[in-house]
Amino acid sequence: MDILAREKAKLEVLQSSTLVLLTNSIIILPYPPPSDTTPVPHPLSTHRVTLNIKYADTLFSVLVTMEHPLDFLVTTPHLLPMKNLDSVSFPPDYPNTSLVELVRWLITHLKSHMEQCIKEVEQLSGLASSIDNMISMNVISRDSYEVVLVGDKATLLVKFRPEKDIKLASLSEMVKEDKLLNTGGHFYVLKMVFRADTGAFLPGEFSIVFSSDLANMLPELANFSHPGFTAKLASNLVEFQMYVKETV
Repeated sequence: MDILAREKAKLEVLQSSTLVLLTNSIIILPYPPPSDTTPVPHPLSTHRVTLNIKYADTLFSVLVTMEHPLDFLVTTPHLLPMKNLDSVSFPPDYPNTSLVELVRWLITHLKSHMEQCIKEVEQLSGLASSIDNMISMNVISRDSYEVVLVGDKATLLVKFRPEKDIKLASLSEMVKEDKLLNTGGHFYVLKMVFRADTGAFLPGEFSIVFSSDLANMLPELANFSHPGFTAKLASNLVEFQMYVKETV
């Protein structure tokens, strides 16, 4: 893979608005990290990059060899063990898989693994069933949430878009986010955290994040709050999500 192909592949990942919920959540770094003593790599040498992906407020890292075909190593195996990928089908179009499709494939399997981990924890059965119910009721879609179980906490992020289009746009914001990369438009994301040992909702870690477009066009959102959010969440997660869609 020549330098133009490598840079194009990396740009496609950074421009994508469908890989993760929050924009600018993927950072691509050269590997090994450059230093004053590191010689400049030969143009024909093997090139590797580290992808640091912020998924459900958790860092998921992958080392990718930018050759044909692409090769990779998950460097955060506590989130997705490499052995879990041994029995699944190859990424789309392998061996011609693009970098953006490889990332999408990895995140899909990360999500499936995390959902399975949560289902295996009896105390989190309510969270698992609530996610299934919200999907079946079309409150959320398969690609509008991220979930992760790390240590003694389970984190759920859910993305919503306003029911009505907001005729606002910010060219300055798009330029600021690195040369007209996709800002993701108008959306907001709810973050909810639950204790793995009891399944209890942790109200102190609840938050709502508005997209940069909305936050810049509507500065008053910085002080947005609603006293009924946490109380409703503690009682019924499905009803809470529906309540938020109607309220925000």
